[in-house]
Amino acid sequence: MFILILQGFLLLVCRGAFIGLVAGFLLAIWITIGAMVNKDPTTGDVLPHAFALYRLSFMWYSCVSFLATVSVGLLASEIIRCSLPEERLKTVDPSLLATFLRPKGWQPPSTTMYSEDNHLQLSDQVTHSLLQHSDDDGQLLIQDDSDHDVAENGLK
Repeated sequence: MFILILQGFLLLVCRGAFIGLVAGFLLAIWITIGAMVNKDPTTGDVLPHAFALYRLSFMWYSCVSFLATVSVGLLASEIIRCSLPEERLKTVDPSLLATFLRPKGWQPPSTTMYSEDNHLQLSDQVTHSLLQHSDDDGQLLIQDDSDHDVAENGLK
């Protein structure tokens, strides 16, 4: 059941999550104020004929508001996703998800600039021109694409 709840969070839209947040907050305020207003002045207990949520223990307020936030947020997200065409086309970047929620067989894109034999791969002229700069003495730090020696630093 926990995985099903987490899969539901993948479907959240920002606006739907905000609507759920506001709904849960307003529900908690409504229960709190209703319980205060419907108290017996002599005993301090909530009146027996009061609404059922007003007779709820204050320790359950957070649980009720959490469930309201999640359910209203998911429902509002589904309504928004079905009614707005641009929301239907959006997908979640798998690199932002927890590893157990990513699609099976997904691999992160390679961000390395080095090849298998540890030679720097220059993909375009801009990268090459950025890497071919001189130090303060006028020494060229990176010679060319074929040998990647660092001048005067003792590194090879």
